[in-house]
Amino acid sequence: MKAAESVEAYLAGIESPALRDALLALRAILREELPDAAEVISYGIPTLKLGKKNVVHYAAFTKHCTFFTGTVHAAFADPLRGFKSTKGGIHFTPDHMIPEDLVREITRAAVARIKQ
Repeated sequence: MKAAESVEAYLAGIESPALRDALLALRAILREELPDAAEVISYGIPTLKLGKKNVVHYAAFTKHCTFFTGTVHAAFADPLRGFKSTKGGIHFTPDHMIPEDLVREITRAAVARIKQ
């Protein structure tokens, strides 16, 4: 996928309808949690920012999506059992979505982190 200039273009460029729908579902939760956040492309992927600070990012890859939280998700290791995670994010698939309440908790923790 070539670099997108907007979040809408990024989402439209995702070839897999299932991955696109998974990101749209995540995006809807994030927009509810961060209604005042700017939604931009940063590091080539959709990002929600408060002021000048990135709060969270999300992206689609060939076989999965990732919810990038920085290191915030490490505090949620127990409820995230069953999800592959990296230093910066949580991998999920359309068949194995991160539970909505957990997305909300992690997002709130990410907001608290940037306000420190």
